[in-house]
Amino acid sequence: MTRSGAWLRRSAQIVATALWVTVALPAFAANAAIKWSDLNAQQQQALAGEHDHWDSLPPERQQRLAKGAARWQQMTPQQRQSAQANVQRWHSLTPEQRQQKREHFQTLAPEQRQRVLDSYQHFHSLPPEQRQQLRDRFQHYRALPPEQRQKLHECLQRRRNGETVDCGS
Repeated sequence: MTRSGAWLRRSAQIVATALWVTVALPAFAANAAIKWSDLNAQQQQALAGEHDHWDSLPPERQQRLAKGAARWQQMTPQQRQSAQANVQRWHSLTPEQRQQKREHFQTLAPEQRQRVLDSYQHFHSLPPEQRQQLRDRFQHYRALPPEQRQKLHECLQRRRNGETVDCGS
């Protein structure tokens, strides 16, 4: 083998190793299992219900749970209460209802899915008082008879289309 051939092969090995270290290794690390002892005290407290079977959880689930526990630490008490209510609501659904909700979300056009996600993020960025006002208004809306809800929906749609209309809101 020529000297330049050996140099090219060695250079290719170095490049391949560098790529593996910078691309593949972090991907493996991102999916690596997390030891219970590596979680901080607040994460362990938030995930106490998972302690007994933590080691048997798939690494991806451990990663998601650890991230969720870290987010939980950053939440205000009101945000935690809201999150708990959402989880309880989700868990009260039957497996079929959950699957229907997942499938419905997937059937939305990409722009609609993005609008839903943007609305969700916007709602959670609001101060707690504004979120509560929106919840109250939504409860009022849900209490309306179906005909009134339909009229309100049509009126708001006309407003979104640029018409100047009074929808009573």
